[in-house]
Amino acid sequence: IGASTSAGKTIAAELLIDSTLQKNKRVIYMSPLKTLTEEKFADWKTRYSNEELMIMTGDYELSPAKQERLKASNIIVMTSEMMDSRTRKFEDERNEWMKEVGLVVVDEAHILTTERGHAVETGIMRFTSHNPDARILFLSATMPNLRELGNWLTSLNGKKTDIVQSTWRPVDLELHYRAYPNATDNKGK
Repeated sequence: IGASTSAGKTIAAELLIDSTLQKNKRVIYMSPLKTLTEEKFADWKTRYSNEELMIMTGDYELSPAKQERLKASNIIVMTSEMMDSRTRKFEDERNEWMKEVGLVVVDEAHILTTERGHAVETGIMRFTSHNPDARILFLSATMPNLRELGNWLTSLNGKKTDIVQSTWRPVDLELHYRAYPNATDNKGK
């Protein structure tokens, strides 16, 4: 889904999450930013209060107790780097729970086109090799190459990729600026 900020991408993702949970499948939410990951975890602890949630960022050590909690979680909220790490260590850490995932939501998916995109790319590639049946949902307000990424997703899991692109904005974008005096004038004024 490529749509403007505040146009409803998260609501669309939540509808897919609801549908996936009703099918007794797990959900992974991925974000490239720790703060966004923590924000979604806090929001969804309320929205999905009847579900087991787990957060995984670089700050969380995967202790045996957390591994057990992970196995019981329906919604796993993680950073892109954590997805990359979990899929890279799939066999060593016995991440078999990933085969029970029915949906991966990739927020801020435009990061794929940046120098930090490698963690998203390799994480998704390895994930689909372990679980080709899961749906992958990309969300972005600034994804420049929707069709190309849609074709890439189809090549990874063999599923038809639907592309939803909208330029609709809930509030018109307006630019306002104020001129300030030259702040670099150091003549003692």
